[in-house]
Amino acid sequence: MIQKRSFFFTVAPLVVVVSPVVVATVPLDGATVVAPRAIGALESPLPEQQSGRVGTVAERPNFSGTWRLDAAASEVASPEGLAGLGGPAPENLYITQARNGALILSSRVNGAQPRNYIIGGENPLPAPGGEDARMTMSSRWEGLNLVNEGSGEVAGDSFVVREVMSLSPDGRTLRFEITATLAGTEATNSLVYVRAER
Repeated sequence: MIQKRSFFFTVAPLVVVVSPVVVATVPLDGATVVAPRAIGALESPLPEQQSGRVGTVAERPNFSGTWRLDAAASEVASPEGLAGLGGPAPENLYITQARNGALILSSRVNGAQPRNYIIGGENPLPAPGGEDARMTMSSRWEGLNLVNEGSGEVAGDSFVVREVMSLSPDGRTLRFEITATLAGTEATNSLVYVRAER
């Protein structure tokens, strides 16, 4: 039987308000600790919030891997595509991406020259117009797209190249939109690559 007891306090005109509490379970080193928490108290930040990953720019895509051309989904309008890689649309691409975002594109075509992209900087790359042609290419992120732009001159004719690389949300499809303007004539190649199975 529970007995009810009355308690009397003599308190000056001071009112004490006790916040209600709820009980939360917190895992700690394999054990579960029961800890009181006041209702309305600030929540502890999640690990993602503590690291600054929430509410910041989305993580940049990783283009690394072996890629095979999807010829049926690609459109090649110009022979001036990925200069130096053995043709405007190499059958296979091999991409290495460093932690700072710098990329190296290569192919297995004989005589192919790797293409190096330095994010936020400039780099000499093979250019349309022949094996010895070079252009200065700059690279930057625009959202989740990697944009590479370069220009130069071949046989007295100026050219401008713009490449946009993007990755599908599932990371299985790589797209290139390559627009080359040579001697005033503009053409765009749309290349689609599928990640090779390991």
